[in-house]
Amino acid sequence: MKNKIILSVLFTFVISLSAFAERRSFPDNRFQSIPDSCYTISPEEGTVFRYVYEVTNRASSIDSKIYRKTALVYLPYGFDENDTETEYNVMYLMHGHEQSPEFFFDGVNCNSLLKKIIDTLIYEKQISKTIFCAVTFWEPYSNDVFTNAQFFNKELREDLMPGFEEKYHIRQNRNARAFGGFSMGSMTTWTIFENCMDLISHYAPVSGDARRMGGSSANDRGKDIGDILADKVISQGFTKDDFMIYCGCGASEMATPFLVPQIDKMKKRDDVFVFADNFKDGNSYFELCPNSGHDIMTVLSVLYNALPKFFPCTE
Repeated sequence: MKNKIILSVLFTFVISLSAFAERRSFPDNRFQSIPDSCYTISPEEGTVFRYVYEVTNRASSIDSKIYRKTALVYLPYGFDENDTETEYNVMYLMHGHEQSPEFFFDGVNCNSLLKKIIDTLIYEKQISKTIFCAVTFWEPYSNDVFTNAQFFNKELREDLMPGFEEKYHIRQNRNARAFGGFSMGSMTTWTIFENCMDLISHYAPVSGDARRMGGSSANDRGKDIGDILADKVISQGFTKDDFMIYCGCGASEMATPFLVPQIDKMKKRDDVFVFADNFKDGNSYFELCPNSGHDIMTVLSVLYNALPKFFPCTE
């Protein structure tokens, strides 16, 4: 009887040890589910307000009129506009079709799920204090959403970033900037990747592939999307060591049949895209988010996992 008890204890210990070893065998920064604690109000809350800026029609060389647009901006707890010595990282966010910046932050002074997650990540020192700017491809001069999204990189570069980043003390370093988007906003993110690598090093496209928006140049004809994107990196003067992509979509949603084949083609260009669970070993990661669809929860899951990799707290 005594031997049976000892054997039972040893067996339980071995099973427990095996389970622990199995858990520890995965890198610490693999995909994690969002804990419930992130959905509570943080002791240190950031603020959300509306930012107004001027734009011109970047799709037209004829229209020189000045228009006004708005974005929703998150400022972290403790931000002081008069403190010009403290500099911040920034992430620009783009919503999907038939949506608006409210998709991310609900509205001015609202406690959206994303705001709660960001507040918690900053408070727990999982990410550094970061400013978020939720933008839109809806334009006062055009209802053509595909054209607007395709040319948004020019608006970002020439109309939004200069004034916004000066006003809110954004660190002037491409490694201090990220761009992410959902659905049509993900397609916009890929366009930003193709045109703005000199400005931005971190990208989080969610539930949208790169080429469904069109706009390929003559040089792109006959190439698959993996080669197109790889060549865009090289043509901008950068290498696999100069960017990070954290990409995801729901395990069963409308974007999966388009995005997964793109990722497979990107993996073939491992001279540029090095996919790995650990960003120490690569520059790209793709996650099929379990139990998620084409919705905000997929976006939250990707951002919750991406942000600590993009902007780890250094305090």
